[in-house]
Parts: sequence; structure tokens; C-alpha cells
Amino acid sequence: MDLILKNRNFRTFVFAQTFRDITLMLFVTSNGWLVLDLTDSTIFVGLAAGCGGLGMLITSLLAGSIVDRVDRKKILALSHFILSITFLVVVLFIWTGSINIWILLLTTFIDGSCTSFRFVCGGTITMDLVGSKDLSRATAINFSCMTITGVFITAIGGNLIDRYGFESTYLIMSICAFISSVVLMLGLPSTSKNITDGNRTSIQELRDGISYIKQNKRIRSLLLLGLSSEVFGWAHESMVPVVTKYVLGGGSVELGYILASGQVGALISTLVLSNYRIKKNRTLILYLTYILFGLFLIGFVWSKILLLSMLLYCLVFLAVATYEVVLHSLVQTIVPNIMRGRVVSFQILTWGATGISGFMLGVLAGFTSPPIAITINTSILVLNGTRNVVKKILTNKSILSYWQ
Repeated sequence: MDLILKNRNFRTFVFAQTFRDITLMLFVTSNGWLVLDLTDSTIFVGLAAGCGGLGMLITSLLAGSIVDRVDRKKILALSHFILSITFLVVVLFIWTGSINIWILLLTTFIDGSCTSFRFVCGGTITMDLVGSKDLSRATAINFSCMTITGVFITAIGGNLIDRYGFESTYLIMSICAFISSVVLMLGLPSTSKNITDGNRTSIQELRDGISYIKQNKRIRSLLLLGLSSEVFGWAHESMVPVVTKYVLGGGSVELGYILASGQVGALISTLVLSNYRIKKNRTLILYLTYILFGLFLIGFVWSKILLLSMLLYCLVFLAVATYEVVLHSLVQTIVPNIMRGRVVSFQILTWGATGISGFMLGVLAGFTSPPIAITINTSILVLNGTRNVVKKILTNKSILSYWQ
């Protein structure tokens, strides 16, 4: 945490992102539950997640080249401002009683589009502010602040919905996104403007990014690993409200507690990593946490006891937060500065697959049940992680030294 004290610009950036994190956590708590409340359908819950993923997929490819050309803080601030207006419109629809599923699907699409810029800009700005030496710790600090926020905001959000309705959480989202936009514009210096060749188009730079990834085995392997965790692991997020309602028999308050318990697990992981620089055995940590992510998740979806579900979901996020920090820091440190925005945009592209997979998961849950659907999906994650570990052992490649 000393980075926050010593680096004023990084401190300002973390402060601005904290307000955006409040928006993110309230959206996770509110949107899926509101869709479920309006439709009582796992398919529509999955479709909402799919719209968010589609937004990320469409914008993430060009986001990288845009971020490498334009002042990153301005792009990030603009995306937060757009979200502020969007959530305010949703509040008006709720107040007038005219909210419907199609408005929520559009809202989720806009959120996904803006989120792709949030993560592309956020990762590259962090690198700009702290440098490669402290990137792993800075990334962990970013995650720590997000998870500290999540511990309280998800639980508070569930109670706000129960007492004051959905309009209360969407209004807070709008206000916090606006504050984040203002802090970024007024408190952060311009970052990495026009580091690319001004004579090349965004499409040409996108092709350069694709070519770079094809030629770099490390980056390609990391992105494929990330894609598999999004499709077969993170896709479960869209079904958490469904599991809460139909497996645990809970409401918005119980949903908030479950989401908060997950953030506690992530917080434990990121607080440790923010004060410990991983120098060795990164691949071993990467694969072990990848596998544990899947195993704990399978246990969670079958639990019918709230406290046990909260403990298991805490372990789910303890594993996956460690995995994500290690994966993200590897990508950022391997890629040269001129390519970073484009490569990170491909990483965000894999995150967009979460929503698309969430839609398919919702359809599968509609024909079977949420626990069965998530177990089938997540088992592929566990088998893939185990296969990679066994493969490296059989080929006599030391998993303890690979990518150190």
C-alpha cells in the first residue's frame, strides 16, 4: 500500500476508480436481479449477460488502438460519464413505472461497451503511473480497492433494493460514475498521447496487434488461458441471482451477502499480493488457482445452506483473484509499451466472452437446472487446467520454472 502514499497520481487514479467500483458492484448486484424480477426467466438473465458481453466484444477490438492514440484519461472519463447518463435514464424509467426488459438489455450493452474502455485504459494507465517494476503490486492494489468496495457495497446494495427499490441503486450508480469522471479529468495528468504512428489507421494498428500476438507464444498462451476461464468459469456470474433465488430460496439481501463474501475472498488474495512481489513459480500459481476456481465453484452451486454458500463463494474469489492478478501482470510486463493498449484490448475481448457464455449458460439452465448447467460448464475448466499441468510434467518441462 506504500505505492498509494508515495505516488500522488496513482493515488488520485485509485480514488477515481473507487467511485467507478461502487458503480460496478451495484450494477452486478442490481441488474441481474432486476431482469429476474421482471421476467422470472434464466434465459433472459443469460441474455442480459450476453448483451454486456457483446458490448465488450464490439468495442474492445478498437479500444486498444484508440487508447494508444488518444489521451487515456479522457477516454476513461468519457466512458464513465456515458454510464452516468445511462443509469440516470434507467432511474427515470423505474420511477415512471415504464421499465422493461429491452431497456435493461440496452443498458447492459452500454455498460459492457464502457467497461471495455475502463479495463483497457485502467491497465495501461496503471503501467504509465507506476512502471513495470511495481506493476504487479499496483494491479493488486487496484483489485484490493475494488474488493474492499465490493465487500460493503454488494451487501448494502442488496438491502437498498429490498427497502427502497431498484431506483435507489441505479441513482447511486449514476452519481458515482459522474464523480469518477470529474476526478479523472481534474486530478490526473495526460497519459501516453499519440505513441503510435499517426499515419496508420486504427484497422492497420489492429492488424499489427493480431500479428504481434500470433508471433508471441507467451502472449498467445496467456490470452487463450484467459479466454477459457471466462467461458467456463466467469460465465457463472450471470447465474448467481438465479442460484440465490432457486437453490437457496433467498432474495436480494441474500444475494448481496453472497456477492460480498466473494469480495472478501478476493480482498484476502489481493492484500497479500499487493505486499508481496511474485518472482518465481508464477505458472504454478496460475494453474493451481485456475483449477481451484472451478472446484470451489462447483461446490458453491450445489450448496443449499447460506453460510456454506458464502464460505465456498469466498474461496472461489480467493482463487480467481490470485489467478487474475498473476495473469494480468504477466500480460502487462511482457508486452512493449507501443503494443500494450492493443494487446490488452484483446484480453478485454476474452472478457466479453463471459457474457456470451453466460447467455448459453442461461439457456442450458432453463432446460436443466442452474447447478447442473454450471457444473457441466465448470468441469471443462477443471479438466483443462489439469490437462495443462499433466502435459507440462509429461513433456519434462519444469512447471516451477516456466515463465518465471
